[in-house]
Amino acid sequence: MIARYARPDVKPPLRTETAAPTMASHQLSANEARADAASADAIAATSAADAASSADAIAATLTAAKAGDLAALAAGDLAALAAASDQNLRAVDAYGSNALHWAAGRGHLALVRHLVVDRGMDASFPANPPRRRDAPTTRGRTALHYAARNGHLDVVEYLVERPDVDADARAEGGVSPAQLACWRNEFDVVKRLVAAGVD
Repeated sequence: MIARYARPDVKPPLRTETAAPTMASHQLSANEARADAASADAIAATSAADAASSADAIAATLTAAKAGDLAALAAGDLAALAAASDQNLRAVDAYGSNALHWAAGRGHLALVRHLVVDRGMDASFPANPPRRRDAPTTRGRTALHYAARNGHLDVVEYLVERPDVDADARAEGGVSPAQLACWRNEFDVVKRLVAAGVD
């Protein structure tokens, strides 16, 4: 049989004759193969379990943030939040929103303070959903955008008083927190944003 090679300048590998394997070497190979397969299965199962527990931890974190469950996040009561709690807090959902966005959007001031002060989350972090045709229009929105849109004046006041937060931050399409508050008829929020110096 003639081996064909895509490149004529490459020579085929030389074949060397080897002694026929003995039964013992086959047995050893089979045992090694079983051990390798078992360890590969264990690694795959561990990886799948880690991925599932990581996804569960992120879902639990975002659910706690949506519900304003400060006790669960602060004390680490959620079983899934043990090792990677800060990583889970910064994880984003399909809308590009993290725990701080959800807490601000739901009006959970104590949780917003905890996330910013105690956990060191960036209050100006913009939402960054994946680019798809059906992707939501939340790209670039900050915690202030969500708090303003939903009329949570206490959260808006807390955020605009922080030096690292731009009260006139613009999301995709040039949308500002004040525009979202106007759109939702949140006039007290608009007044506070204007007092903070937005256009």
